[in-house]
Amino acid sequence: MLFFPFLLFFAWGCNSCLGAESSPEKDGSKVPASCLQEMPRPEPQKLDILFVIDHSGSMIEEQGKVRDELTTFMNELRQTGGIDQSMHIGVINTSVYYFEKGASGPAYGNVGYGVFPGGRLLPVLTGLDFADAQKQSQRVLRSDQEGFVDAFKLRIAQGTEGSPQETPFEAVRLALLSELSQQPLSEGGNKGFLRDGARLLIVVLSDEDDCSENTGEEGRPRVQTGLDNSVNYCREASEQLTSVEEYFELFSNLVDSHGRHREVVWTAIAPVSIGEKVAEETRLSCEESLICNEGCPTSMAAGFRHREMAEKFDPSLQNLNSICEDSYRETLIRIANMANVPQYVDLKNIPNKELVQITLTRADGLSKICTLHNGGIAYWEEGGGMRPDRVYFSEQCPRYPSDLKVEVALFCVS
Repeated sequence: MLFFPFLLFFAWGCNSCLGAESSPEKDGSKVPASCLQEMPRPEPQKLDILFVIDHSGSMIEEQGKVRDELTTFMNELRQTGGIDQSMHIGVINTSVYYFEKGASGPAYGNVGYGVFPGGRLLPVLTGLDFADAQKQSQRVLRSDQEGFVDAFKLRIAQGTEGSPQETPFEAVRLALLSELSQQPLSEGGNKGFLRDGARLLIVVLSDEDDCSENTGEEGRPRVQTGLDNSVNYCREASEQLTSVEEYFELFSNLVDSHGRHREVVWTAIAPVSIGEKVAEETRLSCEESLICNEGCPTSMAAGFRHREMAEKFDPSLQNLNSICEDSYRETLIRIANMANVPQYVDLKNIPNKELVQITLTRADGLSKICTLHNGGIAYWEEGGGMRPDRVYFSEQCPRYPSDLKVEVALFCVS
């Protein structure tokens, strides 16, 4: 326990030690004049969660598996390593394009429940028309609202009347990057869901592969999908689809209104094999379709694009799981653990970063001290205005979900 008192004496007895002027009386000094001043506290960490639900005809059981484990999922997300967490939760579905009876091809829908919401955050579906449903229920849930987990469960149950052309990537683009993202929630848009300084967790749930095309706000899709489940329309026309790389570049380079990079955790429960997470088409062992993924007999196609997107975000594929798992409990726990504890803290009112000591109290009661000088802090991103500083931890000083406390202290002159 000699480390901290020694550094106090050291900082007091030298000039410009630890990168700071030693005398608080000196003009321009950023050394606190009193050790009795209130120490900075980490800002609550913000996590925005977007679920993308396939609501085509084969998805009722899979939606139920997610709904059944949402309490476990949210409890795991609350293990936040000693810092309060604020969550925004929104749900969209995979439908952007639809078939009109008698039409020769799909049409573009982005105008509400009469067509498909096309990336619009959804309220609870109760058979009401779009306007009445909006009045009845908020489209963004907040973790500080009473009963928000039950409301979340209702949103997961999206039904099975969706488009046969599942387009989760395009739905996410519309939700986060189209004009819809700049339209206020009160006017039916999504503005207000994403918050400055928040991480973004995306969870895609689908038993078919992505069939997305970025055709612009007024465009029409080129791929002609159909209802013959012996044909994989999107696979046959894969060269016409917008590339996974293009969507990845869009999603991985999201920024907030201050221009700060937004950390995105992309996850998927998709048509890949159980265990190995391989995307491979087969017609030999399918239970519900004439085409499915090898090792995932209840899927409706092979998840080539889902696997490619997941691997771009995480080469280890810890973010990808099979839609054919009997239970999604362990899958959702794993997803929560990827998102609940970022390897940074946000701090305000720091007079000099060289004076900061962050102490992580582990589950066993032992402490880990992290500073710029001992290498525990890897990078310090300066804030400005209303934007706090962001302090990133190094691999030698990681945060864990089981941490009990995160405390900030400043070297000072006593």
